Amino acid sequence: MSEEEKKAKEKEIENVSAILKKSLEKNQMIEKSLRSIKEESKKLEVAIVAVNRDIDNYKISIDEIDLHIDLASKDLDKRFKEREELLVETDLLKMELRRIKEKLDGQVDTV
Repeated sequence: MSEEEKKAKEKEIENVSAILKKSLEKNQMIEKSLRSIKEESKKLEVAIVAVNRDIDNYKISIDEIDLHIDLASKDLDKRFKEREELLVETDLLKMELRRIKEKLDGQVDTV
């Protein structure tokens, strides 16, 4: 092997070594990024679990509130019905009172 061929091979080895070094550096950067992404992914998974748990708790709270609303609505309907019945009863009592008064007035006039 001549001196020129030897220098060409050494130059080629240097070039390949430089490419290898860059590739290794790139590989390390990619591995570091991958680790970072995996860590972030784990944090996101924990956050998703927490959010889903919160959503479930909110759904339970909403169901409880809906139940209270239904019960309050039924109670309100019942009270309106009672009020209507009391108004009718009051009107009947007023009419009875007027009838008795008129009867008494008529008896007083005859005496």
